[in-house]
Amino acid sequence: MSPPKPEIKAFLLCDYVIHEAGSNKKSLIGIFEQVNSPRFPFRHGRISVYANIADAHGTYDLALRLVRLRDGKVLFEGKGLRIQVNDPLQVSELGMNLEGIGFEEPGKYEFALYANDQFLQSKPFTVRKTEAPPGAAPQAPPPASGH
Repeated sequence: MSPPKPEIKAFLLCDYVIHEAGSNKKSLIGIFEQVNSPRFPFRHGRISVYANIADAHGTYDLALRLVRLRDGKVLFEGKGLRIQVNDPLQVSELGMNLEGIGFEEPGKYEFALYANDQFLQSKPFTVRKTEAPPGAAPQAPPPASGH
């Protein structure tokens, strides 16, 4: 029998998720809804994704996808994270710090979270082109990928 579909109580983007080892608490630093860049393509230093997961009981294989909404192109897919929830009253937290995510153009994007190939929640956000500060050094484009 399949485990029940978990419910996502919070799904947030931030600059960094800190896992405090002694208390097992998560601290979210710099929660945001928008990414800005003066040039495209560009590679973001770090985007962190936090999820608060409830009503789970059993084993779940989690996947996180970053999708450009204009055309549905998957820009990132993270798989291989398995969680085991033995107590259905337990709340689980997931914090992923993602380095070097590339964006080819401004627009609407979303992170989508899946458990056992079942969609749980999405978090849309906007990537905007902004003016470069005066005297800013040019940013190198991201390396070419084989995708």
